[in-house]
Amino acid sequence: MSNIFSRLRVALRLARRDLAAHKIRTVVAVLLFALPVSLVVGFVSMTMGYDRSHMNSPVNDVGTVSFPREPGDPVTSDTVTAQSADLSAALGDLADSLSPGVLQTSHFTRDGRSADLSIITVDSSVNGSGPAVEPGNIYLTDQAAFLMGADDGDTVTVDGAQLTVTVGADYQGSVASAQDVPTNRTAVNVTWYLPADRSQADTITDAVRDSGDESVSKANVFTPGYSGSTLSNPTDALTVIGVGTLGILLISAVITPIFAVSARRQRHAMGLLSATGTAPRDLRLVMFSEGLVTGALGTVIGLVLSTGVSAGLTALVPGADFYWSWPTAAVISVIALICGITSSLLPALRTGREDPVQALADGSSVRMTSFRKRMLIGLVFLVPGIALTTTTEEGSFVLGVSLCGIGVVLSSALVVWLMSRLSTILPTSARLGVRDSRRNSHRTVPAVAAIAGATFLATVVLTLPYNSTTETRYRDNVAVLSGSQGGEEASYSSEIEQTSERMDARSHHTVADVDTVSRGSSTYHATLARSPEVEDYVYTNEWAELRVTDGGLFAAFKGTEDKDIRSASDALAAGKAVVSDPRLIKDGILTVELRESDPYYGYLRDADAPADETLSLPAVVVPGLAGTGAIDGAAISPDTAAALGLETRYVGTAFILDSPATVSQAALTAMGVWPVNSQFATVDTPSVDGVRALSVTIPVVLSWALTLGTVLLVILLAAAESRRDSATITAVGAPPGLLRRYSAAQAVLIALPGTAIGVLVGLLPRVSQTACDLLQNSLFYSGFLTPSQWLALGLTAVVGPVLAWIAGSAIGAVTSRDRSPVRRR
Repeated sequence: MSNIFSRLRVALRLARRDLAAHKIRTVVAVLLFALPVSLVVGFVSMTMGYDRSHMNSPVNDVGTVSFPREPGDPVTSDTVTAQSADLSAALGDLADSLSPGVLQTSHFTRDGRSADLSIITVDSSVNGSGPAVEPGNIYLTDQAAFLMGADDGDTVTVDGAQLTVTVGADYQGSVASAQDVPTNRTAVNVTWYLPADRSQADTITDAVRDSGDESVSKANVFTPGYSGSTLSNPTDALTVIGVGTLGILLISAVITPIFAVSARRQRHAMGLLSATGTAPRDLRLVMFSEGLVTGALGTVIGLVLSTGVSAGLTALVPGADFYWSWPTAAVISVIALICGITSSLLPALRTGREDPVQALADGSSVRMTSFRKRMLIGLVFLVPGIALTTTTEEGSFVLGVSLCGIGVVLSSALVVWLMSRLSTILPTSARLGVRDSRRNSHRTVPAVAAIAGATFLATVVLTLPYNSTTETRYRDNVAVLSGSQGGEEASYSSEIEQTSERMDARSHHTVADVDTVSRGSSTYHATLARSPEVEDYVYTNEWAELRVTDGGLFAAFKGTEDKDIRSASDALAAGKAVVSDPRLIKDGILTVELRESDPYYGYLRDADAPADETLSLPAVVVPGLAGTGAIDGAAISPDTAAALGLETRYVGTAFILDSPATVSQAALTAMGVWPVNSQFATVDTPSVDGVRALSVTIPVVLSWALTLGTVLLVILLAAAESRRDSATITAVGAPPGLLRRYSAAQAVLIALPGTAIGVLVGLLPRVSQTACDLLQNSLFYSGFLTPSQWLALGLTAVVGPVLAWIAGSAIGAVTSRDRSPVRRR
């Protein structure tokens, strides 16, 4: 054991000396480890911090028992009493630990803001061991806090009760005590919460499931936490292994050239060690030590930087609290150290095999002399990968894509060898570049592998099928802000103001829909009267069956004319409804039907059932609005809706801009960072698909960046490593342009084959899926690739090698200025 530690100490000292002697190379290698570590750990920490910020209420992360309910069955305080009796009869004293919670809609108000929001009213358990809310307090969801403009310690009024706010309930709804907010007519469900003590909760769970009581045994039981392994399915396990292996191979391929050059530059020292009797395993241990030291340094720096990344992302995400994930940091650290070992693997193996005489003479090279069977190892992964991409099962398809990616990376040696077969027809500079790629395959092959893998992933993302955006009815100069949480327009006033200012909107118009109508203790759904002559589609549109807005909104739609907009605006201002189809009205009257609605399941239309009540509105027809999308039903003004007692729900705001929305604006709005950064309001540009612009732009740009970065790294290393070649070219009197073209050829011969194989293999999963859809006559077949996808692929295939040529030419131009022969390395 002491001998092993002694050898390791020597190897670490030699590794440290080499790293210290080549500071620039060491810094680059360390940063290549640190950057992905910081980004991954920082991003995961931010997401976990966001989740943890929603764990404040006492009913978060506790088990539940709930009874099924049929549509139309009312939920009242009697329902809680009846279920309590059933649980007590079936479970005995165990039922005393359960806390009942009623999900309902209550009226929230604060500082002029109001909204009807979901809330869970929790009552204490009989023995006090279950979760409970202290009377006078309320735990608000982020959505409710946003709509009320409330923060911790503020006061909000709920159904008349003033409650002190704590922000951080989960998505189910805000949580308050049943003593403060009693059950109302909108109650939809009763949930019984288990104690937080896990052993006690498990006992109750088992008792419910084993209960002989028929009504209790049918109850749905939910136990939070991890249950069962997600990798129990062999396909899932193989998929995780495949994706992880592909990631490690890609990272290793990017970093391997640095260690390969390091091994080449230590040949004299390695030769001396070998000549004095040092075993090959000890020589390999030196290179492994370099990989471990570099990986460890990069990991430590990356973990430190990840705190800043997490803090920065947390500041950009509303509702997230700062958090740093130790488990994620541990896993990523292990992966980074594995990448350090795999990155130094090939250089270490070659170092241990090198003849000491050749190493001391500096005359050997890692030359690719001829074809080797091991070059076909990539096909071992490609063939089953392509076969799996023909399946419709998601896990198998992802596994197939992963295997294809691994095959692409491992086929880089074969690609470099095939490229070398073309050297006889290439010009002098390109032949010199091919010769260099074969003589120094230790850096060429992993560089090609890195570019091929990155381009493969970009191509797979770019070729994913997507439904072409349906032609929008909006004009090109329209943006739409949608409020995702309902409430009143006042809750989004800040976002509306920012959007209007930053997008140069000349006007904006509120859009709402008729939500419900309250009559006594009942809730009714409002809909336009049906007529046999009117098709069903007339009653359905993206906003509402009965739209509530002002006439200026109609100017946002294509095909609308000023005279029709004025006519509609005047009618709305006069308290009349506006329709575009004359069949919707009779004798100038529009009929609105009210039918009782279930608070949870909603209104289920029965065409033959008579309405519970009807409302009659004077209406006018504006035929010029037909077919424009401005009205797919009827529209009324907000004042008219209020006069009729119709409760409306804010949907969004349409902005009419001074100029058409651009692709960059669409991309920024799709990212949610401009013109507003809000968790609860979304800006969309209907005329430009921002999501598609991002899904095309990001993979393309990332593939360019990685191609350029890899080429710069390898060519700069090659410039230092191939000084003898440069000296020879200079000594024989070659013109300066040859050296520049030689450097450019080195870059292109790395970027071009990697890009080509990445694009070709990246297309195969899409080809496989398309073939399957055609053979099976799939209803979901949407064609092969759209014009925008072909354009993106073309840019990926062309721009990367062009950038590599520019970078190589620039480096060659700098190195060719020195016209004096240089000494050998």
